[in-house]
Amino acid sequence: MKKSAKPVIFYSIICIAVFGGIILVNVMTKLNCDKYIKDISVAQEVVEAKKNTQIKLQAELQNWCSEEKIPVVAESDLNMIKMTNKAVIMEVEKSKIEQVEKAMSANNE
Repeated sequence: MKKSAKPVIFYSIICIAVFGGIILVNVMTKLNCDKYIKDISVAQEVVEAKKNTQIKLQAELQNWCSEEKIPVVAESDLNMIKMTNKAVIMEVEKSKIEQVEKAMSANNE
C-alpha cells in the first residue's frame, strides 16, 4: 500500500499557518503594548506638569495672601491709605435726628 503525501502536506500547511498566526498575533500584541506604554508615559508627563503648575499656583496664592504682601499691594495697586486717626464716634439722640428729618422734609416741600 502506498501512502499518499497529501495528508502530510495538509498537516504541514496547517501547522505553518497556525505558527504564522501565533507569530502575527504576538507581533501585533507587542506593537499595541508599546503604543499603550508610550501613551501612558505621555499621560504621566502631563500629570506631572499639571502637578507642578498646581504647586506653583499654590505658592503664588500663599505669597499673595501673606500678611506682609497685603498692605503693600493695598497701598501701591489699590491706592488705599492706612487710617492713622481713629474714627470719631458721635452719639445723637433719636429725637434730634427726627427733628432734623422733619426740618429737612419741611424745606423740601
